[in-house]
Amino acid sequence: MPTMQSFVCDRYKLLMIEKAVNLATDALTIILMRADFAQVVPFNTKYYVKRINVNGNSGAIGLTFSNTPAKITRAAGNFWTAGFAPGNYITTNSANPANQGPFLVYDIDLVGPGLWMQIVDLTGADPTLTAGVEAAITITFEDQLPTAGGYVQDANGMSAYAAVQYDTGGYAYIDFDPVNFGLAMMGDIAPTAGALIWDDDAAADEIVGFFDFGGNESSTWPDYLTVGNMRFKIA
Repeated sequence: MPTMQSFVCDRYKLLMIEKAVNLATDALTIILMRADFAQVVPFNTKYYVKRINVNGNSGAIGLTFSNTPAKITRAAGNFWTAGFAPGNYITTNSANPANQGPFLVYDIDLVGPGLWMQIVDLTGADPTLTAGVEAAITITFEDQLPTAGGYVQDANGMSAYAAVQYDTGGYAYIDFDPVNFGLAMMGDIAPTAGALIWDDDAAADEIVGFFDFGGNESSTWPDYLTVGNMRFKIA
């Protein structure tokens, strides 16, 4: 596996300052993300905040599809508070094939009332949508690997971690024991671009951070996928 990049989320840093969480003792869950996650739209520590940012849907709502750039605008409600975040892989149940996706969320109205999302195709290009207003459309987003083969969603905890103060480097860090995916279920692991960790003891299952594999990794049983050398630095 290539050298991983690690990202600690901004919201989680705030919770540590407020002493609302304890990374060294809290119960944590580690999940595998879909293929190509964060490869086209980079992982942003500001926008991935809580467990709800990993998967969900908008419910049936009124939407306006527009172009240059491609945007989806809702009639009411807020995409951000509904869990959507830049980088999400989304599809819709629109009757217009051009509006069905899949797409990636590129940007969200975070300054205003959260009514619009700018989207790109899976290569990062601006797609051409069928412009117009549509009623009762559901947008679904899913960034975790599905339960299949050797992977089960939300089933892997973190264990035996240790926090260290590194005076020479001017930071503290915490290391995690390796986690094996596919071993217990004796099955294949589909291509995955990284591992995300959230805090089960935090009030809203806040996301601790993300380990970017630098590309897609997979395994075929009887081999299994081991995620090791996991370290978060807190400067």
